[in-house]
Amino acid sequence: MTPPAPFAAPPVDSSVRPGAGSVAGPGAAAPADPLSRVGEGAVSAFLSRLEAGRRELDAAGTALSDAGRAADAAAMAAAAERYEAATAALRSLAAERTALLTQSGAVSVEALAASHPALVSRVKSLRESAAETRTRLWPRWVSARRSAAACAEALDLIARGGVRSVTYAAGGGAEAAGGGALLNLSG
Repeated sequence: MTPPAPFAAPPVDSSVRPGAGSVAGPGAAAPADPLSRVGEGAVSAFLSRLEAGRRELDAAGTALSDAGRAADAAAMAAAAERYEAATAALRSLAAERTALLTQSGAVSVEALAASHPALVSRVKSLRESAAETRTRLWPRWVSARRSAAACAEALDLIARGGVRSVTYAAGGGAEAAGGGALLNLSG
C-alpha cells in the first residue's frame, strides 16, 4: 500500500480557494463559516479517509501482536510492513488536515465542522475510536519493542557462543550503547 502524497497548503493569497472569484467580486469578504470555504464534501471525505486509516492501523497492530504471540517471523515482518504503511498513510492525512485548516481558516477539525451537526458527530466518534485504538495499541507496541530487544540480545549471546558482550564502558560504569541490561541481570 503506497500512502497518498501529502497535500501542500495553499498560499495565503491563493485565488484557488473555494469562493474566490465568486459573484460577489474580488473585494467581497470571505464567507464567515470555515466549512463553506472548503466544502462539506471535502471535510466528509477527509473524515472517511481518517477513519479508514485508523481501522487499518488497528488491524495492522492486531496482526503484529498475533504474529508475535505465534512467534511467526514471516507474519511479523509482513505485519510490521503493514503497520508502517498505515502509519505513513496517517501521517499524510495529517498534512491534508493542515491544508484543510489553512484553507478554511479554522483552528481545528472540530471547529471546522461545528456548523454541521452530522460532521460534529463524526468528529466526536473519530476522537473516541482513536482514543480506544491508542489504548489498545500502546501496550502492544511496547511489548513488541521489548520483545525485539530481548530477541536481539539472545541472538547476540548465541552468536558469541555464550560469551556475554561488554555491558559497561571502561570509563566509569555507564551502560554501553549496545544494551545488555537483560544479560547484566543474568549474573
